[in-house]
Amino acid sequence: MGIGALLLAAGTVGRLYAGDDDNLVTRVSAVAGLALFALFAPLSSYVRAHHHAFGALAMLPLLIHTASMSYGSSLAQESAIINLTIFLVMCIIIDSNVWLRTQTAMWNLSYVGTAVAVTEPVTSPVTYVMVTCTISTFGAIIAANMHYAQAQLRNKIAELDESQGFARVGSWEWDAATQMPTWSKTAYDIFEYDPGEALPDRDTLFAQTEENAPFINAIDDFFTGGDRFDAIGQMTTRSGKTLWVHSKGMTLYEKGEPARKFGVFSDITEHVAREKALEVAREQAEAAAEARTQFLANMSHEIRTPMNGVIGMTSLLEQEKLPPEAKRFVDIIRGCGESLMATINDILDFTKLDAGKVVLESRVFNVGELLKKSTSVVQKTIDDKGLNLTISGNALDVDLQGDPLRLQQVLVNLLSNAAKFTETGGITIHADVTQATQNSRSLTLAVSDTGIGIPNEALEHLFSPFTQADASTTRQYGGTGLGLTISHQLVTQMQGSMEVTSEVNQGTRFTISLTLPYTGSRAADQTEQAIETSDVAQNLSILLAEDNPVNQTVALRMLKRLGIEPVVVDNGVEAVKEAQARPFDLVLMDLQMPQMDGLEATTKIRELTDISQPRIIALTANAMAEDRSRCIDAGMDDFLAKPVRMEDLRAAIAANT
Repeated sequence: MGIGALLLAAGTVGRLYAGDDDNLVTRVSAVAGLALFALFAPLSSYVRAHHHAFGALAMLPLLIHTASMSYGSSLAQESAIINLTIFLVMCIIIDSNVWLRTQTAMWNLSYVGTAVAVTEPVTSPVTYVMVTCTISTFGAIIAANMHYAQAQLRNKIAELDESQGFARVGSWEWDAATQMPTWSKTAYDIFEYDPGEALPDRDTLFAQTEENAPFINAIDDFFTGGDRFDAIGQMTTRSGKTLWVHSKGMTLYEKGEPARKFGVFSDITEHVAREKALEVAREQAEAAAEARTQFLANMSHEIRTPMNGVIGMTSLLEQEKLPPEAKRFVDIIRGCGESLMATINDILDFTKLDAGKVVLESRVFNVGELLKKSTSVVQKTIDDKGLNLTISGNALDVDLQGDPLRLQQVLVNLLSNAAKFTETGGITIHADVTQATQNSRSLTLAVSDTGIGIPNEALEHLFSPFTQADASTTRQYGGTGLGLTISHQLVTQMQGSMEVTSEVNQGTRFTISLTLPYTGSRAADQTEQAIETSDVAQNLSILLAEDNPVNQTVALRMLKRLGIEPVVVDNGVEAVKEAQARPFDLVLMDLQMPQMDGLEATTKIRELTDISQPRIIALTANAMAEDRSRCIDAGMDDFLAKPVRMEDLRAAIAANT
């Protein structure tokens, strides 16, 4: 508005001084308008931001003047030159941009072409001036649009460069006709070169290492006919720094022929460094977990070895005719020993579960027999307290496939807790098949008691490690607080669930839900019980390989109680020699022995083709599940973990002879 007012004022002043000379009026108005515009335009930010519109407004008086001068005669060459010069000068004053100069030139050419073409106008001066200005204005609009489009393109390119720089993503384009690449500004920045500077050759740009060979090969394949590539590799900057980049490329075709290839690459050096740091941290964590597991396994072995003497000797003493007080002392010693072993087993199992090292077995078992084995472990405690024990359900005659030892461990833990926290009443085990398919069964095992119960506020933390209902529980009943955690984790690893409901002073119910492969049904028999209670066969020939003197004594005494006089050796080499020298029905083989361990000795014995192969039972303080697997893989037939009780040894011998 201000510029328009100035132009109007200039035109009025010009008319006052020019009188009736219209040419003088328009000339003075045009020159005054241009001068004022040139003077004030640089002072206005709005004018600088919208120079096209105001440039057109400033030029209109000059157009009107030259058009009126041209009416009736051809446009003088001098007028065209002066007009063009004024426009170009004005353009430079307003904006030195090349596209604005193009706009000015097009405006002039449109005007000049129109004026020259109409040398003898047949229309009125007003119509002639309007036509000339209209055509000229159209030319200016076209040029302005071209300028605007180019400006938008430059802005987008600048935004793209800023975005690429922020994200450390470079781009490139390769022209098939010129065989020349074009790199983005960020690409130059990443490689530490100045924009437009020639980048080094392939062998310098790509890190020439064996590790980087797949990346280089992928790029070579792409440029020798490939359509796409996506690879991660290393590139080298001007300063010699190696960068990790993730690069992608694509080929564009024209008329079936490759015309251009273009692609992007991102600097992922920091990401790769973080990944490597995480990998190192993970390996260190795994090594630490492995070291911890190995340490506990070694500690377990070292503790089990003397505990085998303690529990084994008390097991032998229990069978002696002792005075009542001495028998009570023996019971206390054995109870303390077994309690200590339970604690050691809990800590070891928790550590292995925490490290993800527990591997589940898969073999057929009978649900009813599993429940009998589980209850036999706590039967003495139940009997001593005068509690009732009930086993029921429709799954007692069902055979399923899973890990019976780990499932028994869970049941024994639940039954032990039930017996520990129940003073009157009883314990109930209910085993039901709730859903059946052709190849699987949904099994629900529920252990209920009438004990002290669990407060509601303690239920949500019940499966947390080292947690019991309250501090007084540990003081009164003992325990590590790991049993339920281990049980819950084992059931979860079996793809099952464990739930608990309880009411204080009314009792607790633990429910285990599992879906296991189904192998058939049979009537629950007394086979396992018969094995456990039967006497072993007489006149058995048994080889005992055991290097620890105390454990030798325990095993010898137990075997003599069973009516067996074994041959005793204290290392694997002697065990192999004895097996070669005479036939044996059974070998009790320790694992850790000098000169040759039990696994190697077993392998050597199994390689003997000229002997009657004996049954071999591992007799070891290595009580891990993988230890059992290693023994079976080496050719052993059974596994007996220390400390060994008399009844365990009897059952194992009976089952393997």
